[in-house]
Amino acid sequence: MQLQALVQASRALTTEVSLERVLQKIADVAHDILAAHYAALGVIDPAGTGLSEFLTSGIDDATRRAIGPLPTDTGVLGQLITERRPIRIRRLAPQSEFSGCSFLGVPIMVRDRAYGSLHVTDKQGAEEFSEADESLAVVLASQAAIAIENAYAFRALREAQEELIRKEKLAALGQLAGGVGHELRNPLGVIKNSVYYLNMILPKDEKIQKHLGILDREVANSDRIVAELLDFARVKASVREPAGLVAIVRAALDRLPLPEPVAVQLELAESMPAILVDTHQVGQIVLNLLQNAVQAMPDGGRLTVSTGQDPEHVFLTVDDTGVGIPAENLAKIFQPLFTTKGKGIGLGLALARDLAEANGGRITVESTVDRGSRFTVLFEKAAHA
Repeated sequence: MQLQALVQASRALTTEVSLERVLQKIADVAHDILAAHYAALGVIDPAGTGLSEFLTSGIDDATRRAIGPLPTDTGVLGQLITERRPIRIRRLAPQSEFSGCSFLGVPIMVRDRAYGSLHVTDKQGAEEFSEADESLAVVLASQAAIAIENAYAFRALREAQEELIRKEKLAALGQLAGGVGHELRNPLGVIKNSVYYLNMILPKDEKIQKHLGILDREVANSDRIVAELLDFARVKASVREPAGLVAIVRAALDRLPLPEPVAVQLELAESMPAILVDTHQVGQIVLNLLQNAVQAMPDGGRLTVSTGQDPEHVFLTVDDTGVGIPAENLAKIFQPLFTTKGKGIGLGLALARDLAEANGGRITVESTVDRGSRFTVLFEKAAHA
């Protein structure tokens, strides 16, 4: 029976695409062949700050949620990771996270790297887990390690492929930007002028005005996309001089037509030190962040724009109450051509990041799905300030 269970776990490595399902199978096998009350398998995330996977077997979902992912930096589980060796205990001390239970834990290792741990508790029909149990657990942990390493390798390969495709697209965009931008802006200008003329001569009928308004907005959207494309393709060197961030923010707000459902709240600290930046480029950063916030609130909301300072920086924050950004996309939103919106080509935030770095600044983001996002731009204070 043990051999058959191990074969099933091995087969999962080659037949299952999902890492979670492979690890769940290993946890189930550990629970069954080791006759444990319950088994758990935790995978440390690449940053080492917590668990990216936590699978259990032998307990119901409610109990699993109540237990939660146990910490891997303290207690007996922390010992597994730091000492990188199996631990087998007949009865754990009362203060332990597994008080009074027999315990067997093994680290999940590949070439001296600890990926996580597999542990089982409370041997059924015996007072403790045996050496044979430990050997079986080590085999299962090795299978888990192979699955994790394969998943990481596949993820790295996929990211490298996506980066290569993105670079090829950007190269093509750079070659086409100038000519295409010129060819598109001319007809867009003609359409905009025609809409203006029709607004003057046509009767002020509600339906006519509605459709003229739609035309005007879509021309503005198209012009913005062309502008992003041209700006990204021809970023110039920064000409930096002392400037006031609040003045730049106000100028950007004057340039941005805000839809009626969006309410703007300004919290601008007027008396702040100067920053050494290219005024035009920082204005583009602010404008892009404001446009991004407005687009994140298709049904309206509150846009809060604030400025402030700390001992080393002057900063701007742009808050919206929009749709928010899923956690898995936060690392991607500044990549060129990445977008989840129905409109736009995914260059606005990428351009904002590049311009911020060119001016000695940086952009950070915090977001919660269905609650909104906060973008913060930090610039160093000018030396004479």
